[in-house]
Amino acid sequence: MAAATLESLPAEILLQICEYLDRNHIGSVAAFARASKYCYFAVTALLFRTIRLAVSSDILLSKDVQEFYNMLQRSGSFGHVRRLLVEAVPPSADDELDHHNQRHKHQIIPEERGYSDARLGATSQSGGPIALTSGSDLWMYKPVSALRPTSATSSAPIKYVSDGTPSQPWKGFTLGNDKHSSPRGSLQFLKFSSSEGITIQLVKDWRASTDFSVLKTLKLGVQLQRDAAEFLTTNCSFPSLANLSLHLHARHYSNPSDKKGYYDSANRFLCSLPPLYTLHILGFDAPQTTLDTVLGHHGSSLHKLNLSRQRIAADNVLQRFLEDIRDYCPLLEDLYLSIPRSKGDAAEVTLYKTLGSIPQLQRLSLYLEASYISEDCTNDDYLEYEEPIVPVNPTDYYIRRNNHTQDVLINSAVDEPLVRDIFWAIASGKRGDTSALDELTVRTYCECAQRHSQASSLPTVITTLAGGWEVKRNPRDDSPQDLIVEDLRYLEEADDSPLDPFLEPIFRELWPAKHNEGGNWRDDWSSRPLFKPDT
Repeated sequence: MAAATLESLPAEILLQICEYLDRNHIGSVAAFARASKYCYFAVTALLFRTIRLAVSSDILLSKDVQEFYNMLQRSGSFGHVRRLLVEAVPPSADDELDHHNQRHKHQIIPEERGYSDARLGATSQSGGPIALTSGSDLWMYKPVSALRPTSATSSAPIKYVSDGTPSQPWKGFTLGNDKHSSPRGSLQFLKFSSSEGITIQLVKDWRASTDFSVLKTLKLGVQLQRDAAEFLTTNCSFPSLANLSLHLHARHYSNPSDKKGYYDSANRFLCSLPPLYTLHILGFDAPQTTLDTVLGHHGSSLHKLNLSRQRIAADNVLQRFLEDIRDYCPLLEDLYLSIPRSKGDAAEVTLYKTLGSIPQLQRLSLYLEASYISEDCTNDDYLEYEEPIVPVNPTDYYIRRNNHTQDVLINSAVDEPLVRDIFWAIASGKRGDTSALDELTVRTYCECAQRHSQASSLPTVITTLAGGWEVKRNPRDDSPQDLIVEDLRYLEEADDSPLDPFLEPIFRELWPAKHNEGGNWRDDWSSRPLFKPDT
C-alpha cells in the first residue's frame, strides 16, 4: 500500500491541518504553503481571512485596495475573506473635508501654499484654514498668530501646527445636493470605540445606518453610558447576536444609588439579549448582581466567558460563584478568571479543584491576585508588627506590616513546579465523563506593588517572582500526561543590585542565600508548594 501524502488527502482534511497549524504552530504555516501547490491552495483560506487596511491617504488606500483585489483575483480567494479592517484616526470638526481644491496638483509652489510641507494648507491673514493641499490626509491645523504664510521657511517641513485649543468633535459626513436614502448596512461584526465612551447619540447614529438584527458580534470596547444601555434595551433588537464584549465602569459615581442604577441598566441590557455563545465583561469590579445575571441568563449557552478583570470577593463568595459557573455553564470550554492567592493553602487548592469540575472546560486562563487587599489591616495575625514598611502612595491596597509583605512575596512567587501543581490540582477535579483540561495560562499580578514609591525595590522583586506561564498537554496520543510548559515572562537582563535594606531581612527569612558570597537573590527563591492533605 502506497504511503499517504499530503496531496492524497481530501481538501477538507487538509484545511483542518491548516487550521491546527494556524492555531498552534503559526510559524509553520508559511513552510506548509511552500510544500506544494496543493498545500498552498489549502493555506489561502487562512492567508486572506483577514484584510487590514491602514488609511493615511485616499491615493494610498486606492493603491492598497487594487493590490488586494489583484491578489484575491489571482488566487480565487474572494470567498475566503471574513474580516475587513480599515484603520484610520477619526477626523475632527476642524478638518477640511473638501477634496476639490488642489487635490490633483502634483507640485505647488511655496508662494501658493504658504508652507513647504505638501500636507499643510495655507493660512489666511485672519488665521483661519483655507484648504488642505492633500485633502485626504486629514491632519488638524490650528491658527498660530506668530506663523503667517510669509514667515514660514521652505526648508523645514511642518506636519502639525497647534495653539493647544482642543478640537471640536467631528460632526460626521453630510450628503451632497443629490438627496437620496441608502439602505442600512448588514454588518455581522461591529466594534464601538470612542474617547467619550459609548453615548446614546453614537448608538442612535449606528442604528440608523446598520441593521442590528443580523449582527453576530458586538464589541463595546469603551465605557457604556447608562442612557446608552437603556436605549439599547428598549429600542434595539439583537436576535442574531452570539458574541458580546461589554465595558462596564461606574467608579465615577459617588452616590451608591447612582452606581446601583448604572448596573441595573446594564443588567437589563444583558437580559434583553438572546443567549450568548461568548461573553467578555470589561471594566473593573462589576457587582455580584451583574455576574449572577450573566450566569442566570446566558450560562446555559456560553462556550467562552472572560471575567479576568473582575475581582470577586474571596472565601465563601468566590467558592460559591465557581460552583455556580459549574452548575449554570454546562457547555463552557474557555474561561478567563481572576482569583486571589492564599499562599497555596487548602482553600486555594479547593478553588482549583472546583474550577476543574466545570464539565466541558478545556482552556483556562487564571489571573492570580497576589496582593494583601484588606483595607484597614485589622483583625489579622500581625498585630505585633506596628511599623509601616517602605513609603507607599495612599491606596486601598496598602501593605502596613512586614508580614503582609511576606504574604505578597509568597503569593507572587510562581515558578514552573508550582504551575504544574496548579494544572494537576485543577485536572483532579475532573470527572470521568467530562472533557479533560488541555491548556492553562497563569499570570500573576499585584496591585500593591504598583503603588510603592521609586525608592522601593519591591515592584522589581515581585516582577521577578510573578509568573507568566502556559501549560499544554502533549498533543501526542501516547503522551497525554506529559505537559509542555512555556515561560511567558519578559524579564530585563538581570543585574547584581542588592535588595533594599528594609526588604533584605523579609526576603531572606523566606529564602536564605544559597551562596555565602557572590550570589544573587534572583537565584535563591522558589514557590511554596500547594497544600496536600495527609493520606
